[in-house]
Amino acid sequence: KVRCEVRKVQYSGTFMGECFVNTTINSEIPIDFEIGDYFIYRNEQFTINYDPSILKKAGARKNGEAYVYDGVKFNSYSDELTRCDFLDYVKSDNQIHFTSLPKFSFFASSIQDLADRVQVNLDRIYTGAQKWTVAVHPEYVSTTNVNIDVNNIKVWGALELFNSKFGANLVIRGRTITIGTAGIAVGNIFKYGRGNGLYEIQRTADADQQIITRLRAY
Repeated sequence: KVRCEVRKVQYSGTFMGECFVNTTINSEIPIDFEIGDYFIYRNEQFTINYDPSILKKAGARKNGEAYVYDGVKFNSYSDELTRCDFLDYVKSDNQIHFTSLPKFSFFASSIQDLADRVQVNLDRIYTGAQKWTVAVHPEYVSTTNVNIDVNNIKVWGALELFNSKFGANLVIRGRTITIGTAGIAVGNIFKYGRGNGLYEIQRTADADQQIITRLRAY
């Protein structure tokens, strides 16, 4: 069921960080949003994970902005990683004892050991069409023999260990996590103006910056 038609959105994404889209929706009638409503942007699905706030400014059908849904946030699939606990589980075929506790330590002989633990934790919750895939890029030169301490973190926190412990970057596309990829360089210089890639550019001033006009030496 189509809830409404969105004409303008703002995409926000951080390298190895959060990725989401938000928008403000004006409607002459209330919209019955539900958790799980989504839309497709650049071939990627973004989903509502909460009940959007609503501002009623007039009666139904009195004007086109009778109901305002300000800053409606649509999360990418990666938001699921912030809700899945990273517990002491291992792959069932390696005969290593596990406790299923949230606080534990383990020895990773390679980056694949950590990737396997992330995979098995995701498999506890997400199956079928929601299944996640964790892959290590074949060209990654792995750091080996790393001791890892875990204390009440989510899978998202475990992904940060790939960079802090192994120096590896990661890319999330859909429900696939690729670890150790260097990315692809974009062979283009973006400029402002028609046909140059940038349609709007904004400079943000740092309100806390201090302007130095004089230097004293003692």
